[in-house]
Amino acid sequence: MDKRIVIAYDIIKKRYQEKLLLETIAQEVGLSPFYFQRLFKKEMKESPTECINRIRLERAMHLMAIDYSLSITDIAYDCGFSSPAVFTRSFVKRFSKTPKEYSNAFRLARNPRPLKPEVSELIIEDKEIVYFPGCWLFYAHTNILWSNLMETFHSVKAFSELEQLKGRTDKLFGLFTHIHLAFHGDREQLNYYAGVKLSSRPPKKFEHRIFWIPEGKYACFTTDTSYEKMFALKVRFKAEFMDKQGLQIRDPFAFEHIFESNTSKDYPCFKRRIYTPVY
Repeated sequence: MDKRIVIAYDIIKKRYQEKLLLETIAQEVGLSPFYFQRLFKKEMKESPTECINRIRLERAMHLMAIDYSLSITDIAYDCGFSSPAVFTRSFVKRFSKTPKEYSNAFRLARNPRPLKPEVSELIIEDKEIVYFPGCWLFYAHTNILWSNLMETFHSVKAFSELEQLKGRTDKLFGLFTHIHLAFHGDREQLNYYAGVKLSSRPPKKFEHRIFWIPEGKYACFTTDTSYEKMFALKVRFKAEFMDKQGLQIRDPFAFEHIFESNTSKDYPCFKRRIYTPVY
């Protein structure tokens, strides 16, 4: 994919709550608005405006799924829509139902059900609530279902060493964004970043390859369950630990610390500690 479109997509994912103009994004990636729109549509199969709207709606779906107390107005403004009416029209156009209809249907679908035996047997260790101080992640975009996942981690680490990035550590972190898609849609849509933890922000030329993992409270656990079964494990962790603690998911992402003992032979059962932001 064209590097400029990768940067533009990252800008949209990080700043979707702002009033993002086509001209602003185009200028930041060094293209004219006309050529930027054409190139973006060619690479992403959707226009910049459609992309911004999709990401905002995905965020709205997540909020409706995790916090039933939020009003449509709260969700609309939190997700970057100019008004509740604009949000509702956009939601109906994309999903053929109103936000309220979706929320009610989701509640019915998520009524507690007995866990399947194979899910109950998955190992969850060291469950706890911790304070994470925050850090920068220098990453490469990949997919957790690819068998060469650990190679991506090693590649990012080697590149950070080559560039002598300030604050580089040897800790490998994986980041899931728009994680609700894994539960409500196709896991192939789930964004996964394989990266190395930095203790300070890298130079601006790497802006399109960094993510700030915010400080705050996180619910976490350790597992070596395969990625194929991880989402079932997350559902179980939420039901058995987070819900009983009265915790709500703060943002639609999660990250994991890949233990140093892992090698490429360990896929898809890496030993790792998974963190979910909560309040």
